[in-house]
Amino acid sequence: GCAPQFFLGLALWRSGILRDVAGSIRSVRRIFHGVFWGGLGLTFLAIPLAAKMATWRHGWLELLRGCALELPMILLALGYFAGILLLLQRARWQRWLAPLAPMGRMALTNYLGQSLVCTWIFNGHGLGLYGKLTPAAFMLGGVALYGAQIAFSRWWLGRFRFGPAEWLWRSMTYGRLQPLRPQPLQEVEPCPEG
Repeated sequence: GCAPQFFLGLALWRSGILRDVAGSIRSVRRIFHGVFWGGLGLTFLAIPLAAKMATWRHGWLELLRGCALELPMILLALGYFAGILLLLQRARWQRWLAPLAPMGRMALTNYLGQSLVCTWIFNGHGLGLYGKLTPAAFMLGGVALYGAQIAFSRWWLGRFRFGPAEWLWRSMTYGRLQPLRPQPLQEVEPCPEG
């Protein structure tokens, strides 16, 4: 499930690293070098083990199999995240990665959209292409979907304040519909003299 990732995100927020990346740069470097390389090494160990563990379906063995396959992915995700934080400390990378900002502001919408599209492409109730695509076609499709989401996010946020799912989430959180369109700036009346 997603519980480990949620708790990891909560721990990162509470640590203060995300609020002051520049001031926490040593910690970010340690996370990157320790976690990324550790996750990469565990991934190469997990690949051959995955086939042997495929038949583990009983109690704690199944739990052990799930942890062995999930842990490298969590570590790599954290490593990627730390690596991106390090890159964003450089002006050149800030410029290069700026086009991805709208996609990040619509993370929930993009996650749900990607899940729906991929479910339709790969499962039997859609195109049923699971296991039928070559690695090159799979990679090309992933890049195309990601590019489409970047373009859609930029287009959408040029017209609205939040992504559709983010707007719905905020509206449910506050118990009333939130304004979706950008609010015009109100002119400030000058203070009377005297």
